[in-house]
Amino acid sequence: MRFELKSFRTRVARRVFILFVVSALLPILALSTAAYLQVSHQLESAHANRLQQGSKAVAVSIYERLLLLKEEMARLAAVIAVADAGHTAQWFLDNLASQRFTAIAIEAPSPADAVPLGGFRMHTEPDGDGQGRLVMTQELSVGSDLLVGSIDQGYLWAATSPLPQESAFCILTQDGPLNH
Repeated sequence: MRFELKSFRTRVARRVFILFVVSALLPILALSTAAYLQVSHQLESAHANRLQQGSKAVAVSIYERLLLLKEEMARLAAVIAVADAGHTAQWFLDNLASQRFTAIAIEAPSPADAVPLGGFRMHTEPDGDGQGRLVMTQELSVGSDLLVGSIDQGYLWAATSPLPQESAFCILTQDGPLNH
């Protein structure tokens, strides 16, 4: 069958043809737009869920490291409290303090170093290079000297694998995701 352009010479034929093309393409266009919006929303939601799960896993990992450091400080404080005074305590500091602390020392308490009931405190202190450092303080015994350790930032914030440059992060609050 041969297609001839003679049939499009009249105005009615052109209008019928245009109406046919529009009525065929309009539903396809509407359906493809709706499908695109739904799929993009679903992919964005899945990405946000994966990001939230990954962020939660990192937060739990950091929390577990902090608990381990707290237990290590308590263990070290208990060992030093029963050790002889003087060089024996320093030997324990030098040999039993793990690689998880950059510095660890015994200090006399000051009013600014108020340690809450339970003898443990964690706080930040300014560092010489303009960044803060995380410090743990453990009482050796009630009302006595303090065991102060500066946490190794590389240990605390270490990622299990290097993150790609285009990584995104999700900050969670009690009300839900804050930012991603």
